[in-house]
Amino acid sequence: MDRSPVPSRRGPNHEFALSVLRQTRVFASIGDAALTHLLSMATTQRYGKDEFLFIEGDVLNAYHVILRGKIRACKQSPSGKQLTIMLLHATDTFGDVALVDSEPLCVSLQATVESWVTAIPRNTILPYIRQNPLVSWEIAATIGRRFKLIQERLLDSITAEVSVRIMRALETSYQHYGMVLPLTRQEIADLAGTTRESATKVLCQLQASGVIRSVRGGVVLSDEHTLLRWQRSNGHGAPCYSDHAS
Repeated sequence: MDRSPVPSRRGPNHEFALSVLRQTRVFASIGDAALTHLLSMATTQRYGKDEFLFIEGDVLNAYHVILRGKIRACKQSPSGKQLTIMLLHATDTFGDVALVDSEPLCVSLQATVESWVTAIPRNTILPYIRQNPLVSWEIAATIGRRFKLIQERLLDSITAEVSVRIMRALETSYQHYGMVLPLTRQEIADLAGTTRESATKVLCQLQASGVIRSVRGGVVLSDEHTLLRWQRSNGHGAPCYSDHAS
């Protein structure tokens, strides 16, 4: 029987929040006593579906951990459309850059489902970072991974066909979440910078080929090796749905 702590109906309690922090890369090397102290100084807030946590241009003064839910980092295009840059789930963190400078956010952060987020004040967490090189390393690595992801998405939006962008979104999610991807078709479309209709066509072709299968609330990779091979060869050999306009 799974005895993992579960959030109460009123929101995540201390035991649940502590269990989430233990699972994050950044806090994995910090003991429970230190984590308990960090949580005692933190504030936890609930955000409703589609509610914005922060708007582009805001300045963060805390390090944030997602305890439950799903947050999208998005940027408004000149036409007014919100473009999804990345999706963040439970145990993901944000506010890494705010720990080293006070530059305003270059994206907005919006809850796509009911979400609970803990904010640890910058002045509270900085001493732990200075004392623990592994924490510093993980924060730097997180910043590097996300910068690389943004670069790849920008390049894909200019040069790659929809089918390749969909497969790349699936691969990136696989590297983070494993075989079961907690993504809806709309979220996959947003990550690939295309329409839900175009994404659905590609996903149906991938499912017919036995590479993925749809489940309630997400997608399961049935043959990740074929998906990675197709994606890394720019779609060569894959069932191709080309739609440059999307």
